[in-house]
Amino acid sequence: MNKIKSKLIAGGLLVSFLAYTSPVLAYAKDETVYTKVDTQGDSYRIIVSTQMEDGTHTQEETDKKLPITCKIKYTLNGKEISAEELAGKSGKVTIEITYTNHEKHIVNVNGVATTLYTPFAVATGVIVDNEANKNITVSKGKVMNDGTKTIVVGMAMPGMQESLGLSRIDLPDSVKITMETTNFELSNIFTIATPKLLEEDDKELLKEIDEIYSKVNTLQSSSNQIEKGAKDLKKGTTTYYQKSQEFNQAMSQVQKGANSANTEYAKLNQGIASLNANSGTLNNGAKQVSEGMTAMQSGLQTISTKLGQLEAGSQSISVGAKQIEQGVTVAQNAAKDVTTKVLTAKATIQATIQANNQTISTLNPTTDVEKIHALQTSNVALQQSLSALDSLAIDDPTSNLAILNGSLAQVKTGIEGNGTVQNPGLVVGSQTVSQGISQIKKEGVDVLASQTTKLVTGSKQLYDGTKTLKQGTTVLENGSSQMQAGLSSLQSGTSQLLQANNQLTDGAKTLQTGATTLANGIHTFNEEGVKPICNYINGDLRNLTKRAEKLLDLSNEYQSFMNSEKEENGEVKFIIMSDSIKKEKEGKEQNK
Repeated sequence: MNKIKSKLIAGGLLVSFLAYTSPVLAYAKDETVYTKVDTQGDSYRIIVSTQMEDGTHTQEETDKKLPITCKIKYTLNGKEISAEELAGKSGKVTIEITYTNHEKHIVNVNGVATTLYTPFAVATGVIVDNEANKNITVSKGKVMNDGTKTIVVGMAMPGMQESLGLSRIDLPDSVKITMETTNFELSNIFTIATPKLLEEDDKELLKEIDEIYSKVNTLQSSSNQIEKGAKDLKKGTTTYYQKSQEFNQAMSQVQKGANSANTEYAKLNQGIASLNANSGTLNNGAKQVSEGMTAMQSGLQTISTKLGQLEAGSQSISVGAKQIEQGVTVAQNAAKDVTTKVLTAKATIQATIQANNQTISTLNPTTDVEKIHALQTSNVALQQSLSALDSLAIDDPTSNLAILNGSLAQVKTGIEGNGTVQNPGLVVGSQTVSQGISQIKKEGVDVLASQTTKLVTGSKQLYDGTKTLKQGTTVLENGSSQMQAGLSSLQSGTSQLLQANNQLTDGAKTLQTGATTLANGIHTFNEEGVKPICNYINGDLRNLTKRAEKLLDLSNEYQSFMNSEKEENGEVKFIIMSDSIKKEKEGKEQNK
């Protein structure tokens, strides 16, 4: 009963293998080559079954050499062992079925004589009982467990590795099955081999692959351009980072300069404000000088008139003594007033000149030319006025004014006398008074009056200049305030700009580092990725396509095992069944 069950299962597996490969009735002539091999893989019987287009069958036995043969090797716990010795053993078992393709051809591939094998796809299957076996695996295949038994199917393509000339892809020529067993036995191993690995439709795929080759050069060229662009980007970002550092250093200096300029200009701005305030005082003083000079000029005219009257009435002393006394008093007071006003004017002018010089020292000779020139012009006018006042020599006892004062004193003494007959005073000194008055008028008052005219003119110019100066310092103060505000804004702006540029420099460093990484990565990608792929496609893969085309031709040409002539729409498949392995029963091994 078990033997019948095993045959039924084997038959079902065989049908599955036939369905796995390709339809049977799609060809005009169908050959199925059945081969029995022993447990080592050596064949001992070959039967060829042929189905014709009209449905008739023929069978014949032959000893013709098969295009595909196999060798079966067994190991137990890592040591090679024969099938007879392995039966009934326990341990880890490995079964390796190695296939050899004998359909060798020398064909022309791209002008080179190349060894190709008729492409055979080999499917190997066996049914393993789960009762004594577990942890069943297969190389290049699939394991299907239904709970009571495990169907193992493996694939191999003997000769294909050499035919395609591939070293990077493993195309096995063997199937390796492993399991852990407690009582080793093995049913028949079935193998199906067919040369229909490639179909005619695959030619269209090969043509499409040919079109890919034209894109490979574009890929390589584009990758080279990307690599060059990445290098240029790396170079550019490096330069950008370096210049960012230089700019950042310059901005640090600018920011320090802006801080210093703002601090120092604040002091200058205070000086300008003070100058503007003092220019108002100077203007008021100049106005007082001008008014004083005008008053003095009027006083001198009065003196001149009075002296004329005094001189005319010197002969009528007795009558005009009181008037002379009054006139002398007026003259003394006027002289004192002139002296006081002259001294005041000199002090004011000197203070103004000193203030102007101090202001000039604070101005920029490049940007404040007009302001400096205005102050210098004012100083020249003030100096002229000072010189005019100095010409009066009011501090000199020999000056006209001093003489005038002395003469007036004498006149007064002469007028007043000592009240005695011996010293009547006015009578005795009238002639001297007359002469003194004449001298004072000619050498003092008249000269002083002429100089006072110049002094009046100068004082008016001084006054006008100080008004202009006041206007200029007011404009200067307003502009300086705006300048101060601008410097404050500049200081704040440069601080913000420096902070932003620090961030920009950090970003430039990150960008430069990223660009370097990108350039290195793209270089590696191009050298280790794109170039090998393109070289492989243009080299090995292009050659592979040509080999695949030749293999397709060899596949189509192999249409019969028994008939060496080319069949029309024929198909052939090979089914190899190995002997089973059974432990000995009643003194003999059961393995058929």
